[in-house]
Amino acid sequence: MKRAGIPFIPYPPIARHGVIGDRRTGALVAADGTLDWFCVPEFDGEPVFGALLDTARGGFCRLGPEIAILGQQRYLLGTAVLLTTWPETAKDENIELADVMASPEEERAEILCSQRIIIRRVRAKADAIVSFALCPRRSFGAAPKEPLSGEGGAVFPFVDGTLGFWASFPTSLERDGAFATFSMRAGDEHWVVLGWSVRPGGWSAPSASGVFAEAEKYWRDWSARLDVSAGGTRTGTVQRSALTVQMLSHVHRECSVAALTSSLPERIGGDKNYDYRYAWIRDASLSLALMARLGKAGEVQHYLSWLCGLHSATEAPLQVCYRLDGNPHMDQEDVKEVAGYENSQPVRRGNRAAKQMQLGSMGFFADCARIYLDHGGEWRNEFWQLLKRAAEFTCKHWTDKDSGVWELPEEAHYVASRVMSWVVLARAVYIAEKTGHTSETDHWRETAAAIHAEVMEKGWCGEKNAFRQRYNSDALDAAALLIPLMDFLPADHPRVAGTLAAIERELVVNGLVHRFDPSTTLGGDQLPIGQFEGAFLPCVFWHAHALAKAGRCDEAEAILVKCESIAGELGIFAEEAEARHNIFLGNTPLLFSHVEYVRAVFELNEARARSARNTTNL
Repeated sequence: MKRAGIPFIPYPPIARHGVIGDRRTGALVAADGTLDWFCVPEFDGEPVFGALLDTARGGFCRLGPEIAILGQQRYLLGTAVLLTTWPETAKDENIELADVMASPEEERAEILCSQRIIIRRVRAKADAIVSFALCPRRSFGAAPKEPLSGEGGAVFPFVDGTLGFWASFPTSLERDGAFATFSMRAGDEHWVVLGWSVRPGGWSAPSASGVFAEAEKYWRDWSARLDVSAGGTRTGTVQRSALTVQMLSHVHRECSVAALTSSLPERIGGDKNYDYRYAWIRDASLSLALMARLGKAGEVQHYLSWLCGLHSATEAPLQVCYRLDGNPHMDQEDVKEVAGYENSQPVRRGNRAAKQMQLGSMGFFADCARIYLDHGGEWRNEFWQLLKRAAEFTCKHWTDKDSGVWELPEEAHYVASRVMSWVVLARAVYIAEKTGHTSETDHWRETAAAIHAEVMEKGWCGEKNAFRQRYNSDALDAAALLIPLMDFLPADHPRVAGTLAAIERELVVNGLVHRFDPSTTLGGDQLPIGQFEGAFLPCVFWHAHALAKAGRCDEAEAILVKCESIAGELGIFAEEAEARHNIFLGNTPLLFSHVEYVRAVFELNEARARSARNTTNL
């Protein structure tokens, strides 16, 4: 039986999605109750629900009011349990949907190892009519073979595995999926269990409830051990960001994905759509450095050990990004015949950045190692050997052109790459002094001094009174904000103040900083700032961070408040924000955004504390 139309809201706003995960993969839940993104068996696997990128070919599972309407979403405090409720203006306002992924813990029973399970609970507080629709599709279009009916549910076979479900209410099984519409009375509760390699037999309302409770307990216990005291009045949002970062980590790979999604556009209808479901050294290093600050140094140790076992397909000791299994080989390809979010094409698989040279990438690793050590992490010889290789490579190659922190298609002498090369050596020297390796650092000090002097000379644009994007150019770049953030120069240095002023003059739209002016950037185009792409949220948070370091706390506060208002009660940050309409763009949730948000919050609170101490001492 072919059903007319689609039973969900197509392409809901990116910000109207919550995320759930089991630290092996994750799923997006739209505010109408639709699971529209779910890749299996890992983060970088093929989607079985991909309606986020193609409503006709993508697959989905919706559970909610009979007529699809966007509800309100929030998390249970201290957990990754997502609640969706429907507003008072809706006919069925008394429906509550709860979603969580089962078994996020490291150790699982053998029978659960291959399973990726989503538990859905729907409750009614008054009479309501509820609709359920499940239409799995593999890799945008591969329909399942004839479904196999089971006790309370069914299994949909695909060439490479199965998606199964069990429901506590009767469903109609059809060739393309399973469907139900049913009435609920006040106090009624129903359950759906679905996922990869799931079988319907053996499930019941009590067993589903028990697995749900175990997952909720895992997240409560994990978040209770966080040290979020540096968050000040924002401990709740810091905790939410930490939980999001943890959901993006892989429990067995000891790394994190840059984002849950692929190909959400940086410009609606444009072609800036990339696959972020892999481990970037920059993003993962920043996230683990944050975990060290939050009292999770043990997790950083596992990550550093993972890095030590990696091989590089480039000249550098560590390449820009890796597959989750550590494979350095990755091609970028366009996925044909997929509509894309709001017809934004192409949809991509893989990422070309894996083959690029980015000299600054290792600076984030070196800074992570320094923070780990400063927070009591156990230092191992294998960590030192990797850091030493990074430092030696930097000494040899720092004068080379590279693709820069923004993975641009044309190589140049980017100032931020020079700054982060200096970070590699400065952190290596610092760690050497802390760990008794000072005899190996003389040429590192000399090279770091040479880099610093060159950036101060060639990286400075006197006409704009600011650090430039690349040598022999007057273009500006928000990556220059790394200069005070990485302590290349103090935040109160006149050149930092000049750079902040220039960035605010040329790269800020409606309070949100953009990465660069595309018309003056290699590989950019003639679209004006704000139309080429959205404001890159990590840069926005860099801006707030730099303002706070410079003592401009009220301005930093205003930026954080603006971004928090776009994220709403969920507290989930995507890649970018469209500054004129205050909507999110790009992949979500973005690891980089969450880390830089927390770092900005911490710096703002530290700046206020410094100001209070200075006032007291007057």
